[in-house]
Amino acid sequence: MTRYLLALMLAGLSSCQQPSERVTATDATARDALSKANRQEHRIVDLERKVASLEFQVEEVRNFALSNYNAHESLRKTFNSNADAENKARVARLTASGYCGKEQVNYSDGSWSMRNKECTLKDLK
Repeated sequence: MTRYLLALMLAGLSSCQQPSERVTATDATARDALSKANRQEHRIVDLERKVASLEFQVEEVRNFALSNYNAHESLRKTFNSNADAENKARVARLTASGYCGKEQVNYSDGSWSMRNKECTLKDLK
């Protein structure tokens, strides 16, 4: 009987070893999974930080491009305005010099005179 109890205890002890090894293996797997999850979480945080940085840089570049566009438009308008003023002044000089010819002007009292014909922008070409 003692031998039977002793054999039974040995069998019980040997069967207890396997579940504890399984728990250890399960614990190791859980630790590995938790470690991977933590690494992934850190990776996500790093990527979110990089995305925020890139979004900031894109906004800066967009603002820079917009300010360049606005400066270009202002310069274009100024140039065109200056060119129009210069062309009108040239047309006035052409008219004053008589470049476009003379025309007869009739007055209401029956008299007439000759004056310089009005030049246009087409006459500049």
